[in-house]
Amino acid sequence: MRLRREWDWSFDAPRERVWPYLADTDEINRLSGLPPVAYAYEPQPDGSVRARASLRYGPFRVAWDEPPFAWSAPDYHEVERLYRSGPLRRFRTRTELLDRDGSTDVRVCVELDARSRAFAPFLPAIAERGRRGLARAMRAVGDALATPAATAASGVVLPRFAPLVARGFEREVVARFATFLAQAQDATVARMRPFEIADRLGVDRRTMLRLCLAATRSGLLNLSWSVLCTGCGGQKARLDGLEGLGATHCDACDIRFDPLFDRSVEVTFDAKPLGRKVDVPVYCFAGPGASPHAVAQADVAAGASATFGAVLARGHYLVHAMGGASVPFAVADTASDAPVRLRLGDGIEGVPAEVRAGHRSVEVVNDSSRAAVLRIESAAWPDTIATAAQVTAMQDFRDLFASDVLAPGVEVGIRSLAVLFTDVVGSTAMYRAGGDAPAFRTVSDHFEAIRAVVAPGGGAVVKTIGDAVMAVFEDPAACFDAAIRLDAAVSHLRCGERPVRLRVGFHVGPCIAMRANDRLDYFGTTVNLAARLEAAAEQGEVAMAASDAELPPIAAAIAARSLRPRRRDIHVKGIEPALSVVGVRAEAG
Repeated sequence: MRLRREWDWSFDAPRERVWPYLADTDEINRLSGLPPVAYAYEPQPDGSVRARASLRYGPFRVAWDEPPFAWSAPDYHEVERLYRSGPLRRFRTRTELLDRDGSTDVRVCVELDARSRAFAPFLPAIAERGRRGLARAMRAVGDALATPAATAASGVVLPRFAPLVARGFEREVVARFATFLAQAQDATVARMRPFEIADRLGVDRRTMLRLCLAATRSGLLNLSWSVLCTGCGGQKARLDGLEGLGATHCDACDIRFDPLFDRSVEVTFDAKPLGRKVDVPVYCFAGPGASPHAVAQADVAAGASATFGAVLARGHYLVHAMGGASVPFAVADTASDAPVRLRLGDGIEGVPAEVRAGHRSVEVVNDSSRAAVLRIESAAWPDTIATAAQVTAMQDFRDLFASDVLAPGVEVGIRSLAVLFTDVVGSTAMYRAGGDAPAFRTVSDHFEAIRAVVAPGGGAVVKTIGDAVMAVFEDPAACFDAAIRLDAAVSHLRCGERPVRLRVGFHVGPCIAMRANDRLDYFGTTVNLAARLEAAAEQGEVAMAASDAELPPIAAAIAARSLRPRRRDIHVKGIEPALSVVGVRAEAG
């Protein structure tokens, strides 16, 4: 016997706002009153992985194979489960979001197949219990959509949070954060992403990240490093410190991978020091909310075909066969709007270089010998993730968590980091003319002046070498903005009659993070070239590779300041041909 039900809800908000709530199937199931789920993973002979799930629902122990969800954001998500025990043989649910002049109609369709005639009479009761639970969840979603960012109208800061105000954070921001921590559910504060909290509270993202770091050091929060699978994007390890970071295995994808600082390692916080529960149960692990960087997903059986839709905005994307190949493509307004036809074999064939923005149809033929989960993903992971590359390139982290470093010998890749070097021009003559003690004081003061530019600009001073400084920035534009202001920032300093002047060089590219002298340091060609560029700069000049100057945000900054770049070639040992260098004069003090 099969029972089918359809239920409808409406929200006074566009689909793009409603989707993140309904895509979080773990939270929807929790709000619906469903019991927690236990998961196990079994590698299959064809190389795939089967997820086994089980729970206790009333008097029944229910077990099933958890298949991959299918979805297209913000249109729909669906899943079909085949049960191995319990009153159901099959369960299918599809949630559709329909646009209605800026509002959203939500339709949930469920199908239930009884395991046998003996269980058929239970189907209406099971469906009704599900409807009531889902109605509770939808009311909670409606309340969340209608509730403005949390505020603390009184502005009163509890004594435990007073040290954050003393550290220089605005009283209103601290009060708002304290109110959020007091009112949020345990599940919300068990794994907090600071950028998501910032958006929720209407606070600047960087300020919220700094506030969370300071709150951790003040004993209000715990900091953890989450390792995200490079395949499915799920959390596969949660570490108290970077020292535990290393190669990680994902049971769901059955792959072993090396974490990347700027993609698969993120910082999260929990409120356990405030007495909150952080060991929260899992209610669903495979919904679209667990992979917000994936705009569409389809499960295609071996030898079968499938067609699904994907809503694509302008940008860069990947076609990704889970646990296998990834092929990049771009989305543009002027590209062809023809259907995308893909073929899966040893790799992925048929991926066009460009696809037109909008709602696109994707056709897939799976010629391989195993089922495939195919995704359309943004090439950039969600910007709500505070990556290890971002956090460790902040002066606040360097100051507050200097001992949080990688284990000796562990090297972690960073796909892109801006590395900056400065050096004092004529420092030897300065020491000779002014004397060692006055010159040393001047150099120390110049370190503080550089730090005063680097830290507010989003960077961090990694180390000083004699009178030189090495700093890093996660954002190349922020690096350029700081670089162009550094010479002016130190020009007021003098040793005798001699003003302090700088040479500055930076380079953007991949590098390696590792432990050196018990601190987090960076190595590789990008670091070496940044040092060579600084050495090639003239007094009061910022030197960068031509490739750096051509990066859109830096090119725009050069144009906005009406700077006149000077091009020249330098020879760098081990690099052929000669390196094209662009130099610009620093801003005057």
